[in-house]
Amino acid sequence: MAKAVKDLDKRPIHTPYITTFQKEKTKNGDIQITSAELKRYYSVIDAEIYFQNYFVEDVSDINWAITQNVMPLFGYNSYIYDEVARGNRLIQGTFNINFTSPNYLFDLLNKIDGSLITDLNSYLTHAPSIKGKEVVGAINTSLFGKREYPDKGPLWNKTFDIDIIFGEKTGINDPVHIIIEGVAIQSCHNVLSGYCAGTPPIIQEQYSFIARDITTIG
Repeated sequence: MAKAVKDLDKRPIHTPYITTFQKEKTKNGDIQITSAELKRYYSVIDAEIYFQNYFVEDVSDINWAITQNVMPLFGYNSYIYDEVARGNRLIQGTFNINFTSPNYLFDLLNKIDGSLITDLNSYLTHAPSIKGKEVVGAINTSLFGKREYPDKGPLWNKTFDIDIIFGEKTGINDPVHIIIEGVAIQSCHNVLSGYCAGTPPIIQEQYSFIARDITTIG
């Protein structure tokens, strides 16, 4: 099993390095070089996306933004703010999945059973996949026949973490992880583009989400 995992983990090391110099201003306004270091850049081909422990190769793009509420506080007769009150924050974003089969994300979420992304003993739970009746009705056809599901209930009833990994371990650096925690799906849009120049466009599903927080490792 360990060998199979190692063989599958073939992230390309497309991470160019450059030498950069740390500069600081002195009290006299002069610029001085304090040290030199090797800086690492990343590209999109050097990234992998995991939903919990599951590698999702069909994600074509992902973006997110963090919004934190801030409010300026003005004192008496102040024309510029004196303090800033900082409030709650929220992560919002979208990701696109290349369409390969119906219920792709539903089946993937059914594999996620609340395990941590660091848990290597994740297992499959054979829960049924469902879709909204406005798309395919409340009936799912699979190898096991037709199954009917109640109309009431959430479509995406699980939260999960998205782990975006940049690079792999080298003699200089370790991989960088950006972990989007507590992802909850909000909506799904099917993207069928009629524009075709060269390669025909790929049918995609675009999902919007909110998340609880972001953690970085590396």
